[in-house]
Amino acid sequence: MDSFLLIVASQEPLIRQQLTNAKTFLNANFPEIDLSNIVSLDAGQTDSETFSKAISPSLFSINTVVILRNLQDATDNLVDFLDKYLVKKNTSLDNNQIIIFQHSGIRKGTKLLNQIKAAAKFVGEAKAIKTTSQRIVYVKKLFALAKIDIDNQAIGVLVDAFGDDVDELDATCRQFINDFQGNSISSDDINKYFSGRKQIKIFEISEAVATGNMSKALDLYQNGIFTGLEPIAIIAVVAMQLRKVAKVSVMASKKLKPEDLKMTPWQVSSVKPYLSKWNTANLSKAFYKLAHIEEVVKTNSKIDKNYLVEQLIIDICSSAVNNLESF
Repeated sequence: MDSFLLIVASQEPLIRQQLTNAKTFLNANFPEIDLSNIVSLDAGQTDSETFSKAISPSLFSINTVVILRNLQDATDNLVDFLDKYLVKKNTSLDNNQIIIFQHSGIRKGTKLLNQIKAAAKFVGEAKAIKTTSQRIVYVKKLFALAKIDIDNQAIGVLVDAFGDDVDELDATCRQFINDFQGNSISSDDINKYFSGRKQIKIFEISEAVATGNMSKALDLYQNGIFTGLEPIAIIAVVAMQLRKVAKVSVMASKKLKPEDLKMTPWQVSSVKPYLSKWNTANLSKAFYKLAHIEEVVKTNSKIDKNYLVEQLIIDICSSAVNNLESF
């Protein structure tokens, strides 16, 4: 008789986390299970015959675990097989044959997902990390579990640097945890440690532009282009930084809180030093310039993109310092 466990998660760090929880469950309840011998299959590339062979007692060494990943992408052939298979099997953990199913949680394949969920002895679910606030919470938990102190500004640098890439964010945090065991971490540590990373450089360029520090912005930009930064990516991050400035600039007059702006308190605090450089007029001109240059860069393959974005940086920095003189 086979035993089923289910993981519902779409992002790799969350899948790994839930897989660890599933292994903990098996270790606690069935220490005889050999978790070093795991067969992993992708449902999108596995037919019924391949799956049947993988779980066959004749090929299935004692205590082996099979993981069937990406259940939402299962072939029709495999779905039909699993549908019949689940009807025939029950879920008692009387033997050592274990199957762990992983589904992303999307609507596709929900019928099969619900069948397995009803039969599973363990269900580990993790909602996708989509917002900045969720990424901040995730990073805080990682360092808290490792018993490492990290200040909010450092968390902010990490979250801003990696954007929506949760997998890369997770890997970077774990690298810090490994290298800073027992120590506290500041934003200076992160900037020094990853001074050569493209993501960090883009963030530093956008900060320099927002403060009107032209010499620093140009130095970072030229160095970034040399190391492979894309001009279009820099435009996007500068625009994002100035949108934050625009949001925070209206907080006091409209009596808004950070959550009203869909920002965290540390994000608001990080933007406040730039506010003296900006007003409605020069922000509007900066956004117009950004949109115009972005369109030109995207549509004109013959233009010198590096030079054009360099001039954009000069214009915006001059605007921040000299109140529209370059516009």
